[in-house]
Amino acid sequence: MYNADFICTYKLMDNDDDRNLMYQIQLLQAFDMCKFDINEINQKTLELYYKLRDCDHVKEIIEEGIKVNAEMNLTDIVMFMCLFSYQFFDLFHQCLVDYFRSGTILEKSKNDMIDRIRSD
Repeated sequence: MYNADFICTYKLMDNDDDRNLMYQIQLLQAFDMCKFDINEINQKTLELYYKLRDCDHVKEIIEEGIKVNAEMNLTDIVMFMCLFSYQFFDLFHQCLVDYFRSGTILEKSKNDMIDRIRSD
C-alpha cells in the first residue's frame, strides 16, 4: 500500500530542477510505481486515506490543514491528498514511516507536519 522503506531526500538536492525530479521519483517510490499515472496515484492515496482516517494524529493534521486553509473549504480527503504535494511530502512521509513501523505517528513527526502547514 505504501513504501515506508526510504528516506525522503528531495529537498536536499542542490537546485530546483533536481529537487522537482527527485520529488517525482520519490512519490512514485512511495506508491511502488514505475511510471507516473495520476489515476493510480489518486486511487492509492484514497486507499491510504481510508486506512488512516481514524488515526488521531492524521485527524489532527488534516483538521489543521483545513483550518489554515478555511477559505478553500477543503474536505478531509482533499486535504489528505495535499499532504503528498511537494511542500508537505517530506514531512508527511516521515509520519507514514512512523505509522507503518510502530502503528502510530510520533508526536514530533505530527508537530513538524502541523508546523509546516501553519508556516506555508
